Amino acid sequence: VGVEYNEIKCGICGHRKYAYATNILSYDKVEITANENTINGDLRIPDKINGRNVVKIANGVFRNQNISNLVLPSGLLEIGDQAFLGCSEMQTRLPNSITTIGSSSFESCENLDAALPSSLTMLGDSAFESCTALKTVNMPSGVTIIKDATFKFCSALTRVILPSTLTRIEDDAFFATAIKSVDIPSSVTYIGTCAFSLCEMESVDFKSNGNLQEIGVSAFNCCLKLKGGI
Repeated sequence: VGVEYNEIKCGICGHRKYAYATNILSYDKVEITANENTINGDLRIPDKINGRNVVKIANGVFRNQNISNLVLPSGLLEIGDQAFLGCSEMQTRLPNSITTIGSSSFESCENLDAALPSSLTMLGDSAFESCTALKTVNMPSGVTIIKDATFKFCSALTRVILPSTLTRIEDDAFFATAIKSVDIPSSVTYIGTCAFSLCEMESVDFKSNGNLQEIGVSAFNCCLKLKGGI
């Protein structure tokens, strides 16, 4: 286990070199812990660095970089807190290996419209907050809690599919989105304060919910198109 500094050719253009600090996790795994570059344009993060699989991008590594098209490592497992926060022009595909997306990982990535991988089990607070191009969320079955402000201010988000394994939708989770309808699975026990406030909501289906214990203050506040009661 240790720290290395590496210069790597860009996997897209083959010319520009990017310097990363990496932390060796094991004989075959490594995490990227720091980015020594100012990035303007496309970026491909390699699957391997010095023969070790890149499995994690640590907190804040690519924060506020001007990335256009991002290619992530095919075996990536974890994206740390604020890893790509503020990369407003960035587009990417999330590989179907990721299990953890940290708090504010993609916050304010205004051009991002990416499907969640089925491998996902944990989403941090504000993970996709203010991703204003995000249109659809199909939540993987491994995610049991949608945390505070996860999709807050995702103004283009019109459709969300929630799994039967979900137990909690926490405060501001879908605040000020464009969701028109939602089916709340019978597994959900808690809907937080302002969870769906200021949405374009027209209908809510609680699916004969016998497990719901609490709906927070203003959970559906200012959903002016909502028909019927809650």
